Amino acid sequence: METILYIILIVCGTAFLLLFGLLLFSSVLFTSRSIFMPVACAGKAEVGMLYWRRGLSMYSNEYVRPDGDQLPAKDYKSYVTRGESMRLCGIREGAVLFVKRGYRFDEQAVVFPKIMLLRRDKQFTREWKDVVLMWLGLKPGHKVRRAWSLLRVGTDDVDAVLERIGREEAFCFLRNRPEFMGWDEMKKNFKECKLEKYKNTYIGCENADDVNHVAIISTTLHKKGNKIMFSIHPIRVIEGEVVCFYNVTPDTEPDNRTPQRDTNRERVHLAS
Repeated sequence: METILYIILIVCGTAFLLLFGLLLFSSVLFTSRSIFMPVACAGKAEVGMLYWRRGLSMYSNEYVRPDGDQLPAKDYKSYVTRGESMRLCGIREGAVLFVKRGYRFDEQAVVFPKIMLLRRDKQFTREWKDVVLMWLGLKPGHKVRRAWSLLRVGTDDVDAVLERIGREEAFCFLRNRPEFMGWDEMKKNFKECKLEKYKNTYIGCENADDVNHVAIISTTLHKKGNKIMFSIHPIRVIEGEVVCFYNVTPDTEPDNRTPQRDTNRERVHLAS
């Protein structure tokens, strides 16, 4: 009889502690101005860039689009950026990114360019230490890139795809930037370095039935040399489209400047 009583007390005590912890977590989540959220690395992931970082909560702050419509927290996942490689898109260090929950990439319906949130590929990461660091939360598990086009590796004409990207109106803006390395050099770097590295990493990607056959070509601003370069990633690592974002000033207060547009996308502003 005493044994049963002890078991009941232990079960009830455990349940009480779990309930208390849940209530405490909910209180912090819905009342704290800033909470920890996953990091989306804007640039190269380095040791010291943790998986989680403090960002402005979308539960205790009211995010509102410039058109006045509120952004419902239950419909979106939020991430916080680390790095400045997306600043030519308007996304700065510490920006909060919003991705629709339940996102499904549809290669037939997608219209580029898009700002995409990508999962860092643990399956094909050559450095096992890098995978361990991600699992331990000591390195970001996501990255953010501006995607320009699909590429069916080994099937599509690479030059034709790149030339189509080069004619995009938004891409012409990059051509006039001092960070632009030059069109011929940029294409050469992609074909001889990035694409070849992709093929060596994802053996078999040139086969139409391979899981890594369809990829996205994106751009990022490399910290080393401060130059715009292409990058390439399999579509299977796409976590979602960044539908809107909010740049946080260094003191984590709202940026009250007039919202600006970027590639037909609107920044969100914070209503106090």
